[in-house]
Amino acid sequence: MKKERKPIAEYISSSLSFYIYTVVFSILGLVFLMDTIPPVIVGILGIVFMLPICFMSFHGGMKTGEKEYKKNNTDSLVDVHNAKYTKIEPVKPFLHVIPYVIFTLALSVIAVAFNFVPLHGAMQLVFIPFTLIFKGFGVITIGQITWMSFVMVLLHVVLTAGCFIAGYFLKASALRRRASEIVNEIRSVG
Repeated sequence: MKKERKPIAEYISSSLSFYIYTVVFSILGLVFLMDTIPPVIVGILGIVFMLPICFMSFHGGMKTGEKEYKKNNTDSLVDVHNAKYTKIEPVKPFLHVIPYVIFTLALSVIAVAFNFVPLHGAMQLVFIPFTLIFKGFGVITIGQITWMSFVMVLLHVVLTAGCFIAGYFLKASALRRRASEIVNEIRSVG
């Protein structure tokens, strides 16, 4: 039997996955920081690199929502008239993204507020999709520290965390709805 991780380990693991998705696509996006590419194309490429990150976050949320739903709803259909399904806890998906949100935004604030160039540069590289979008549309300049860099990171964090939360709720709700339909159909026959 597979040993179940503690909830805090699950939350940290989910948060780390956001960084993994972002870093993989950021490495691919480094090529497009060159000045020879037209700015609008750079912005569009940033959007293109953001899409798989959002998809991976959404898919991760779906997997987590399914796992949580199955963990909390272990009733069998043997006694269908007494079957109960626990509601989806609305706070659960937020607990999975909180470490990512807090840590990332704290680093971004430190980088901008204290004019910490190495950290700021690292943030621009790690969050390259939004760096490309903001650079392409003339909102930021690479290497220049402004509060727009914080906004860039904030938007990235909100978008990826939002995709995770949406995936979680959609999958858990679909499973709950499907289980309710099966139970209702069996009850109506029996």
